[in-house]
Amino acid sequence: MIKKNQKGKTVDEVKDAELIAKRVANFISDHPIGDEASEALDEMVLDMANHIASDKANAMEDDAQDDALHDTADATASDINNGGHEAQLAYLIEKGCSEDYIRQTVFGGAESALEGP
Repeated sequence: MIKKNQKGKTVDEVKDAELIAKRVANFISDHPIGDEASEALDEMVLDMANHIASDKANAMEDDAQDDALHDTADATASDINNGGHEAQLAYLIEKGCSEDYIRQTVFGGAESALEGP
């Protein structure tokens, strides 16, 4: 039986969240995010959310949901971006981006978030 805490999260989910939080804190400590980097991070989150929406849309037989999936992705990205750098980095790491890939994309050296983690 899988045990859940009071918030309904499994022990593994809590451990994963704690590990991601540590990785985010280390990233921010090592790589202060200025205005240009902040804008690049916003775009990276938006690109990732829409990349995921495209994957979902491509897996569906009905194209009618495509616009709705991308609208939802845009809203999700907006919420994440409004949550600050910690929320953005946690989202990207959770979705499989390495810190090195994020650093290269945000500070230069990577082509695009769509080429993925």
